[in-house]
Amino acid sequence: MKLEQFPLDYYSKPLKVSFKKLPRKTGLAAVCANEPSTIIKINKNPVGEIQPPTRYQKHNKWQIALTIFNPESSTNEVKSWHWITLKKIFPNELRARLYVKENIREIAKRYHLYILEH
Repeated sequence: MKLEQFPLDYYSKPLKVSFKKLPRKTGLAAVCANEPSTIIKINKNPVGEIQPPTRYQKHNKWQIALTIFNPESSTNEVKSWHWITLKKIFPNELRARLYVKENIREIAKRYHLYILEH
């Protein structure tokens, strides 16, 4: 897995948001996750995912998780990037997708998004 940082001039370009639905989990993994996750992409680069509700959550709602990096950390540091989950929760995946599309510019300005390539 290769990790990259968005270039500094990246945010001056138009941000095109797309989504990729992952396959449904099967077997024992499907016991606590009934719905598949959805990858969030900015200009074809994966930067997070929309996570379905699981049986371990109290609220039983959809959440948005993003990969971010710490700009102050050195490149030799192992934990220079990590996942965060936004506090806002959604009743379904469609609402989460609309939130990302409508607020991508503010999300990109607030968090230093990291490209997660597979």
